[in-house]
Amino acid sequence: MFNVITQPTFSRTVKVRVPKGDGSEVQSFRATFRAIDDEEAEGISFLKVSEVKAHLRKIIVSFDDLCDEQGQPITYSEDIRENMLARSYVRIALLETYAEALTQERLGN
Repeated sequence: MFNVITQPTFSRTVKVRVPKGDGSEVQSFRATFRAIDDEEAEGISFLKVSEVKAHLRKIIVSFDDLCDEQGQPITYSEDIRENMLARSYVRIALLETYAEALTQERLGN
């Protein structure tokens, strides 16, 4: 039997390659996403930052396991989300994680 859910959500660990020195450092946090219908994602230009951010705002429900530079826990908020979406390396990691989760789910892995 298939349960019809209008707004399914799922959580995944997002691995971000944060630029550091001559390379990068992998950091991670948990994100809860909303699986949207194909029609909602249709026509997005992934070359336009404003469209990518708008798309991410639609699919992001929340973030967990965040901390500040001193290692103190941070609570998710719209301001925190916008701060993170301002960074291309975070946007890329979020898009990769979302797409991979949906692809794996569709493939049954």
